[in-house]
Amino acid sequence: MAIARASLAGVTLTFTTHPNPSLTPQGKLAEAMEHVRRNGYPFVRFEPWVAYEQRAAFYGRFQAALLTFPESIETDLSMRTRLYDYLWGALPVITSAAPGTDELLTRYGAGEIVHSASAKDFAAALVRVLRDDGDRTREGARHFVDEHQWSRALQPLVDFIRKPHVDPQKETFAVTLQMPERSRSLFDRLKRRIGGSS
Repeated sequence: MAIARASLAGVTLTFTTHPNPSLTPQGKLAEAMEHVRRNGYPFVRFEPWVAYEQRAAFYGRFQAALLTFPESIETDLSMRTRLYDYLWGALPVITSAAPGTDELLTRYGAGEIVHSASAKDFAAALVRVLRDDGDRTREGARHFVDEHQWSRALQPLVDFIRKPHVDPQKETFAVTLQMPERSRSLFDRLKRRIGGSS
């Protein structure tokens, strides 16, 4: 953020604290608070967690969302639900690279993906979104919101309920288990010898 302020002097950063700090340790947040206190950064704020019903108004105060995380197995196997939350709030997102996250932001043009852990790279992406590319990325975030309204998301289900049908292609996705033929038991062989059913 300090690097970005060289190009955008008024930019600020807001962290939200966790609603249940006793259940989920917030070590990184504590480190950030200490770093800000030690360096006297007036452009970094810490605010309480915002309830869902107040979230839209809260997001309306900001120009973009910043989502950073290190590469890990969790990153590869999970989808950051905060990304959906930020896009729901029509905020462009500057984020670390991750499967799923990258595809979603690229599809909608709703932010910037940073393929490194470099503070300079994050600052450059932030400046691009806030100064040069803000209209395009905000439009991408709004497009995401439009496409994910319940009326649109549920339309395939509504269509199916109104006119149920069997997909002729469904068998191409089915898996047929090939079971090896089981050898007959001694009892089966005896039944066959004395004229029982096979």
